[in-house]
Amino acid sequence: MSGGEGVRAAAGAAGSSVPKRDPGAPSDRSADGGARDGRSALDEGRVRRRGVMTVVVSPEGRVLLLRRAIPFLWDLPGGGIEGGESPEQAAVRECREETGYEVEVEHAVGRYLHPSVHGPGDQLTFAFRGSVVGGAPRGIGLETTGLRWCEPGGLPRTLEGLHRAVIEDALAEHGGSAGDGPPIERRVEFARWKLWPARVAFAIEDAVEGLLRGFGRRIG
Repeated sequence: MSGGEGVRAAAGAAGSSVPKRDPGAPSDRSADGGARDGRSALDEGRVRRRGVMTVVVSPEGRVLLLRRAIPFLWDLPGGGIEGGESPEQAAVRECREETGYEVEVEHAVGRYLHPSVHGPGDQLTFAFRGSVVGGAPRGIGLETTGLRWCEPGGLPRTLEGLHRAVIEDALAEHGGSAGDGPPIERRVEFARWKLWPARVAFAIEDAVEGLLRGFGRRIG
């Protein structure tokens, strides 16, 4: 598992509620989930990394978040897609590794193209909605220092804007977000003052995690 998914930038998103979009804004989806001309609306030419995130929703409508090793940073469960995995398989694995829960993917929410915090270039993130079907919560691990079930209107202030947008899309009752329409495709930008510190922070986190995993293998 990677040391935090590339969809994360440094914390600092303002506000505690999911932002509302202009209902009159043009849709970026078509009947096949891509652009209106039948092709993907996303330019994947600079993609260097592919990852996943999952909006895990409780029966009461709360959303599962985890706190990273960077103490103030809350995220959706997620990480990089490993060789031979489908995005759905990666989503289930990351949820298990990061939270302890066994999660069933209900449907795809969308694909999000954004700058990678793991180096130059972009990351293409596949987002899903899911629910817990087993396992037990594990709030402490190599990448996780806490878990929290949050009301959609009471998300942590340090939750990055991309994650807020994915949560909104996953909870919306239309299109791909409800499982009966095409998945969403969006390009999301990060402010440069957030992006570069985030790349440094996650490079350090990745290095520390690699050392800990290596140490664990030696004593195992």
